[in-house]
Amino acid sequence: MNRLFRGVNMELLEKVQFEIERCISRLKTEQNADGSWRYCFETGPVTDAYMMILLSTLNSQDKELIPLLGQRLLNKQAVNGAWKQYDDDEGHLSSTIEAYTGLLLSGYSDRHDRHMQLAEAFILRNGGVENAHISTKFMLALNHLYPWPTFYPIPLFLLHMPKLIPFSFYRWSSYVRTHFAPV
Repeated sequence: MNRLFRGVNMELLEKVQFEIERCISRLKTEQNADGSWRYCFETGPVTDAYMMILLSTLNSQDKELIPLLGQRLLNKQAVNGAWKQYDDDEGHLSSTIEAYTGLLLSGYSDRHDRHMQLAEAFILRNGGVENAHISTKFMLALNHLYPWPTFYPIPLFLLHMPKLIPFSFYRWSSYVRTHFAPV
């Protein structure tokens, strides 16, 4: 072992090894009974809602996943009927519309259910679909629930600009590229 680590500070190596073992131990204690971990970087309701919408649009035979996703969405719904992006906000309009749509389209919930009425009230109080993010409107339009936008927020020729141009599509953040390209 000495030949392998010749010139390496053994004290530093021991500290690194100790830290690795400490992190592994912590992960083991934070693991849930079902084998998963739940941390703050979870992406809110959008991923679950979109999966429910996709499964229902494709008439998926995977009937086991929809109730699991539906229950996860309901567990994340705030008392005021909204779904949030952050713990300290009142609610996020687009997320609430997307969760509402996922629950409704999948058949997991009925619009007369109490939690759906609360969500609908939150949506209307905050200006309805008209005030939602363009990606939410696009998702609704794909599912024939909203008219197709008659304008594009950014000219499409920007997608074809070469990388050397300062405002090239390839210089945009990965978040913007990921969401703008499909739209």
